[in-house]
Amino acid sequence: MNKLSSVSVIIPVHGCLNLIEELNKRLIENLILISKKYQIIYVDDSDDIEIWKKLKKICKTSKKIKSIKLSRNFGQHAAIYAGLENSTSDWVIIMDCDLQDRPEEIINLVKNCDSNTDIIYASRKKRSDNFFKILASKFFYILMSWLTNITLDYTVSNFGIYSKKSIEAVLSLKDKHKFFPLMIRWIGFNSKTINVIHDKRKIGKSSYSLFKLILISLSTIISFSDKPLKIFMLIGFLISFLSACVAFYYLYLYLNNQILILGYSSLIISIWFIGGILLAALGFIGIYIGKTFDQTKQRPVYIISEKINFK
Repeated sequence: MNKLSSVSVIIPVHGCLNLIEELNKRLIENLILISKKYQIIYVDDSDDIEIWKKLKKICKTSKKIKSIKLSRNFGQHAAIYAGLENSTSDWVIIMDCDLQDRPEEIINLVKNCDSNTDIIYASRKKRSDNFFKILASKFFYILMSWLTNITLDYTVSNFGIYSKKSIEAVLSLKDKHKFFPLMIRWIGFNSKTINVIHDKRKIGKSSYSLFKLILISLSTIISFSDKPLKIFMLIGFLISFLSACVAFYYLYLYLNNQILILGYSSLIISIWFIGGILLAALGFIGIYIGKTFDQTKQRPVYIISEKINFK
């Protein structure tokens, strides 16, 4: 079995209070097999004080177990970045806290590590999620692939192992909106994809509601792609072309005395249609301007309120 010089496991924690102890136990059982120099970094992105109490208790058992508490809920990907920026290991593993990403699969990830590969993605070919979530995820990743011109795999999320070089490249990107699966694909580097077992959720449900998924999708699309603006530009040219064709057609009818009654219905419908397109386009432009404004404010992606077992 491959042995790593050092490895960090980064786990955003939100809503997994009753799973943390089991997760920690299973992680240690597998990490001791792959590296003597390992660390587990929990990032508390919840507003649940009981989660932080449990993390503090676990951190007392070993200096290799570290915890970061964010000042409020900044989101899963902000929590991932908090962990990445506080990791010093040569390799980094990212996984969820709900035990759907199995700690036992870490061994399979490490087996595929070599000097020619910087990224190993964990593919959940048989996802243990409900039909709607799988369908929504597939649609989102297909849409994002088309909009960003970056090939994304809907079976791959954050779970995987990443070299220090690839993580440093990701951290060098200064985008305000963070979406790790897209950014890690954007940087390139040699990569592999291996199949892993995806377990069913043991407790609770996903914190990603339909409304939250839509908001994340919109923010990600606006942050990483200008195709919506290009689409509206093409729609504008198409409407202008069709309008010119219709104008010439009615001019032909008028010159041949074939228009007997001048009506206003078609005129009103055309105004409403074009007005709707213009309002939608202006809305998208406004969002892009707003995102640019957010970027210029240079606010931090997250704020840390407390750290445990960090020097």
